[in-house]
Amino acid sequence: MALFDCKVINEILNSTGLGHFGHTVLGSYRTTPILEWEVLVEKPYTPKIQEWKLKPVLVELFEAALGENIIAYLPTGSRKTYIAALLIKEKVHEVTKPLDLGGKRTVFLVPIILLAIQQAAYLRRHTYLRVKEFYGSMGVDSWRKERWKTEFKENHVLVMTAQIFVNVLNHDFFSAYQLNLLVFDKCHAAVKDAPMKQVLSKLQSYESLRRPKILGLTAALFRMRCTPHKVPEVIQKLSESMGCIVKIPSSVETPCEIVLQYDDENNKQNPDSLTLSVIILDMVFKLMQEFKNSYGELIAKVESDVAKHPDKIDLLLDALKDINYLLRALGPYGAYHCAHVYIRILQQAKSRVKVPQFLADLNKVSALCREIK
Repeated sequence: MALFDCKVINEILNSTGLGHFGHTVLGSYRTTPILEWEVLVEKPYTPKIQEWKLKPVLVELFEAALGENIIAYLPTGSRKTYIAALLIKEKVHEVTKPLDLGGKRTVFLVPIILLAIQQAAYLRRHTYLRVKEFYGSMGVDSWRKERWKTEFKENHVLVMTAQIFVNVLNHDFFSAYQLNLLVFDKCHAAVKDAPMKQVLSKLQSYESLRRPKILGLTAALFRMRCTPHKVPEVIQKLSESMGCIVKIPSSVETPCEIVLQYDDENNKQNPDSLTLSVIILDMVFKLMQEFKNSYGELIAKVESDVAKHPDKIDLLLDALKDINYLLRALGPYGAYHCAHVYIRILQQAKSRVKVPQFLADLNKVSALCREIK
């Protein structure tokens, strides 16, 4: 750690305008002088060339994050974490100030240990701040309030798995009032009773005006099976849960979905295809009628609950129904491919047949499939 003379640093900043202490990444300048505690850093900050060549989408979302709590929704590999780094540096005067003098700290939450290590390293590269990662194998579960008090005192940014921060808040080891920024990486995990969700629930007990700024980062707004018409509802729940607005770059166009309904009248079969379809349909219908006559009420029971019948005559019905469906939808082409698939399925089923009548009927369906081919 090096202690630099405040006057010297202020002179350098005034002459060059390139020092991070008096400059934000978007070009606004700080007018207040630098205090002595603000130059107690591990090493001088060296501006990186990419800060002056930021992608417009990152600048746009960064500016949005300055004004309100947002979920930055960008694809994997788009440098979402850099938005957090910019926001952290914008608030550098708060985290470098000692806690007992009204200073704040930034907490960066991740779902897994590997990300804690990775993101802490990333933030160290892109800020001059003291950044430290925390995870279970460090023995944090046994740490008491004094140890956590020391960690928050000595570090500006603390990166940890969400469950650790849940424990910190539950045991009152640190107050959320002393946070200036809370970052949720992979924030789509903040659902149900997940640790990130627990952190958000805990924040609800704090005064709204004194809660920290929240930034969510994600490449997927949800990770669950969801029908298309329920997608807006799922996204809205995440937004409300985090108290954030989902933001995407204005340059990204909202897709327009157009549903085109298949129209049989505009896709009539040619005469040869139509003749062949009628022949196949007749064969399928005759075999279906034969099965209904021979099995009687048993077929009706199979259709209601096929799992209760060990002779598996539902396999025969499924084959005929599928051929019939694809024949009507796609013509002889669909019936051909369906028959091709069922030839193999029926052949494998023969080795498991115990009922003679079923074996005979299975052979009839197999013969039908071969005839269709």
